[in-house]
Amino acid sequence: MKNTYTKILIILLFCCVNSSFIPKIHRSYIKIKKLNKSLISLKKEKKELLDSISARNEDIKKLKIEYYKEEIARNQLKMVKPGEQIYKVIK
Repeated sequence: MKNTYTKILIILLFCCVNSSFIPKIHRSYIKIKKLNKSLISLKKEKKELLDSISARNEDIKKLKIEYYKEEIARNQLKMVKPGEQIYKVIK
C-alpha cells in the first residue's frame, strides 16, 4: 500500500514539474522561430543594401569619365549644348 502511494506521489510531482516547464519551453520555441524569421529577412535586406551600395559605387566610378557625365546631363537633366536642336520621336 505504501509503495503505491509513493508511486502516485512521484507521478504527481513529475506532472507538476512538467506542467510548470512545458509552457515556458513552448514559448521559447515560438520566440526562436520568430527570431529566425526576422534574421532571414534582415539578411535579405542586408544583401539588397550591399547590392545597392555596389551599384552606387559603380555610378561614382563612371562619373570620373567625361562621356558618362555628358550622358547623364543629356538624358537625366535634359541639358543641351548651345546651338543644338532636339528632336522627339512620337509614336
